[in-house]
Amino acid sequence: MTQPLAIHLNWEGAETISAVNPVLHQPCHIELNLAANYHHAIFRHLHPDAPEGQLEALDEQGGAELLAKLAEIDGLQPFSQLRDAVAESEGSVRISAPAMVIIDIPKKR
Repeated sequence: MTQPLAIHLNWEGAETISAVNPVLHQPCHIELNLAANYHHAIFRHLHPDAPEGQLEALDEQGGAELLAKLAEIDGLQPFSQLRDAVAESEGSVRISAPAMVIIDIPKKR
């Protein structure tokens, strides 16, 4: 059995998107490490009603819509370019701590 392609990259904006986009139509596991300063911005954007001082734990799971939410944050707009390809491939998205975005594209049935 062939293992899915595994990619581990540090977030470099549009350059990262250019590297990832071509593989989104095949089974793959992509881990994108974001700069630590994005953690707070992501948490606040996804949990705007969370009380100040609350532990900012990130463990969000979803699909392409999660990439669209990330793209609303300054510096993360290029994530919007992955949304359609991830949706078409029925991929899943996870955001975890420290600020990491994981995209899994399953094998075609």
